[in-house]
Amino acid sequence: MGTQGTPADVREAILPKAEKEDVERRSNELKARARAMREEANARHAQEGVRCWQEFLVSDCLEKARQDQKAAERAAGRLEADAADLDRELRNRERDARRAAADARRREDAVRASETARESKDEERARAQRADERARDAQTRKADAERDAIRQTQRDADKAAARARKATDAAAQVAEQKRQNAERDRRIAERDRKRAERERKTKQAPTPVPTPAESNVEKR
Repeated sequence: MGTQGTPADVREAILPKAEKEDVERRSNELKARARAMREEANARHAQEGVRCWQEFLVSDCLEKARQDQKAAERAAGRLEADAADLDRELRNRERDARRAAADARRREDAVRASETARESKDEERARAQRADERARDAQTRKADAERDAIRQTQRDADKAAARARKATDAAAQVAEQKRQNAERDRRIAERDRKRAERERKTKQAPTPVPTPAESNVEKR
């Protein structure tokens, strides 16, 4: 039967078109802001990652960049949660509108059925009840599927974040090891240079010339 025969005042009173469009607009704006925030955070994190390798304290710089990105991700997540709340509110109101419309149709059908055929009243009521149960079952399955999808998305995001942290930590460790090796090589080279300088100065020192007094003593 669809929405045909549903009183217009029922649909408009429960879910006005203008209000629905306003909720959808606000939700889309929040999602767009969250998307832009996340893209900006990722770009800034990539830039900071490059800059940090030029700093002396690479690990501290990378950690700060990572914390900044996390903060931006949390802010974007809050915007997405607000958008999800608006979407959920809209879905709930649409569901209520559908149920109210279904109730109105059932009432009209009951009146017509009672006027034309008293004997079919029980069957009509049973049929309407089964339809309502199927609608509730379908709605429940849909809600369960949406929750499962959200949870899976969160799990995937957590795994991706863990992999990114692991890769960043490994890169930081390699860089720190290279820095330590370079510092050790520098100290060894400096020590060798000083030793060579001392040896050169020792070889270049002039041989002492005996004084006349020392020569007379040797002749005696």
